[in-house]
Amino acid sequence: MATAGGAATLTTLIQGFSVELATLLVAAIISSYTFMGGLGAAFYMSYFNSAAILILIVIFLVKIFYDNSSSGVNVLGLAYVLLDYSRLSSIPSTP
Repeated sequence: MATAGGAATLTTLIQGFSVELATLLVAAIISSYTFMGGLGAAFYMSYFNSAAILILIVIFLVKIFYDNSSSGVNVLGLAYVLLDYSRLSSIPSTP
């Protein structure tokens, strides 16, 4: 599952990158740190990835709810502003 997710991320981020090469690259990275450090390395990488995701979630929450940028109104932190934006947006109709 991690190999498929990593390969999908690489092919999305790097234009023209083949899925096969991305899968081999991710598999090589995962197997190399598992080979060097054993199964414990895999657990440590899981802890590191979980901590990194938690830190990013906290950063995004602070950015969304407490950042008043140049306009003075934070769009994502206020429910009524977000509701007004959703009313103004148009959904294209399908024929």
